[in-house]
Amino acid sequence: MAEAMKREEVAELLRDLNECQVHLKRNNVYSCLRRFREVLRRVQKTRMLAQDERLVMKEINAFQGDLAASRAYRDMYGPATFRDNDLKTTLDFLEMLIDLKEEELREEREAVERSQKVDDSPAEGSRALAMKAKEALDRGDWGTAGEIIKDDETATDMVFNMLVSAGIEYRRRHDPDRAIAEYRKALVIQPDDEGLYYNIARACVEKRDWEGAWEAVEQALEINPDFAEGRNLGHFIKRERERSPGGDQVR
Repeated sequence: MAEAMKREEVAELLRDLNECQVHLKRNNVYSCLRRFREVLRRVQKTRMLAQDERLVMKEINAFQGDLAASRAYRDMYGPATFRDNDLKTTLDFLEMLIDLKEEELREEREAVERSQKVDDSPAEGSRALAMKAKEALDRGDWGTAGEIIKDDETATDMVFNMLVSAGIEYRRRHDPDRAIAEYRKALVIQPDDEGLYYNIARACVEKRDWEGAWEAVEQALEINPDFAEGRNLGHFIKRERERSPGGDQVR
């Protein structure tokens, strides 16, 4: 009876792994990763016969290969691969990937909230100043932009929110260079915002610029050493930088 129960658990694990494959084929990478994480957690807790364990690990390794090779996954995370036959390392890596996506979702919600605040604001004078300041920033005229909004806190907040929202939108369109440009304009307004450096690091990750990503995340953590999302991203960047061709060891 106990052996039959174990075999049924194994069959259920394989069915759930197949569900991960279904989500991957539909390009639902985030839900695929979450389901895969749960499968691996259960594998760790399930005692199996040796032959079943070999079968399960073989299927897990095959799925990891499919996942790393999928276009949707690579568009989201780059050429980040998994280690075969190493559940703990794979689980830790999955946690980082999921955290990155959840931070992105939070970022998008906050961008919507910021845009609503701008739209609902009755301060038309501030809005006009904000638009002029943004035009100056777009021209690279930082001094003029600063002069326009220096005495208007509402306009300053508006410009900042516009730039961050633009950066998020460019990242969504897979245009990391333009996203970085918007985030750097926002740094003129708030140079000590660790979230901006974090966003720059993520955009650099999308273009496989591991050096730029590492420098940006280091700046984020210098501003706020307790920035948990920054630390997680730093671990990811370090891992991928060291595994990339010609990659250097990082601290």
